[in-house]
Formats: sequence, C-alpha cells, structure tokens
Amino acid sequence: MSQFRYAVIGAGRQGTAAAYDMAVHGDAERVLVFDANPQRAAEAAGRVSRLTGHPAIVSAALDVRDQAAVIEALEPIDVVLCAAPFSLILGCTRAAIASRTNMVDLGGHTGTVLEQWAMRDEARAAGISIVPDCGMAPWA
Repeated sequence: MSQFRYAVIGAGRQGTAAAYDMAVHGDAERVLVFDANPQRAAEAAGRVSRLTGHPAIVSAALDVRDQAAVIEALEPIDVVLCAAPFSLILGCTRAAIASRTNMVDLGGHTGTVLEQWAMRDEARAAGISIVPDCGMAPWA
C-alpha cells in the first residue's frame, strides 16, 4: 500500500528523473511536480505518469520566491526534493521548516549549505530532516 506524499520543486531533467524514482521506488501515494512554468511542470508530470503508469502524478505552478505559497504547497507533503537553482534553495529550506516537511536538495553551492546547516536547530524543533547538497552539477 502506498503511503508517502512527495513533491519535486523544479521540473527540469533532474527533477523529472527524481519524480520518476519516487513513483517507482518510493512507495508513493502521490508525487507533485512543481515548477514556475506550468507547462514544464505538466510535461514532466505527464512523462512520469506515462512511463510509470502511476495514477497520482500531478503538476502545479509554483513560484518558489513566494514563501507563503511554498509553505502552503508543502504542508500536506512528507518529503520534498528541491531541484531548483541553488539561489532558491534557502527559500525552500525555510518553507520546509515552516511546513514541517522533510527536504532534500541537489545543492551546488557550499555557502548555501553552510546557511542551511545554521538552520539545523530549527529543523530539529520542527521534527524534520534537511539533507542538503545531494546532487552534482550535471553539466560538469
């Protein structure tokens, strides 16, 4: 029986691939694919849905610079992957803490990781895990 509600913020290649893995290997009840571009989000979710046959891959537009919108979007989510550019990761981290949503990100910037590390007590108090810098520059 599926039990986890996942979200991916960023519907590029890595975000789409991660959504696929969540659907296939993550015991997913639902996978939400968010992107600032609603067409990109819909295309990514559609591709994952077609490839996996999973009935609950959905998309939505989300501007990660709108902190209140991100918090609201994450509240029903168990785990979010932030696959957005590293300049947007701290906002995702703050929203994850505020919404009490476990978070993983692809990283890409040491200074950002150090700022996330400084939020570890807030994450602990929220009862969540923040796992930063789990990706590697795909273009390198």
